[in-house]
Amino acid sequence: MSVEESRPNYKGMGLYNRYKVDRIDGGKDFKVHNGAVLEKADYFVLHLNSGNEPELIALEAYADAVCESHPKLARDIYQKIVNLRKRYSTFNRKGIN
Repeated sequence: MSVEESRPNYKGMGLYNRYKVDRIDGGKDFKVHNGAVLEKADYFVLHLNSGNEPELIALEAYADAVCESHPKLARDIYQKIVNLRKRYSTFNRKGIN
């Protein structure tokens, strides 16, 4: 059986745990909300190298949401989106995707 054949069909499954996220900055894997420490932080992963527009729209919405509180992060995200759209529009024009 090939790797592709052994993978579950994820389409149509809804929200589920597919990835394990490890912090590389030495920080704790918890979140503080309204002064209360939660046991475990939740993460949402977007696969940006797929070239799919819905992921880029979601990333852009996040940048819009943090542009006042984290302007440098928002700028970096906007630039990443521009670069990804350029890369994948070039691939699509050449018939690569």
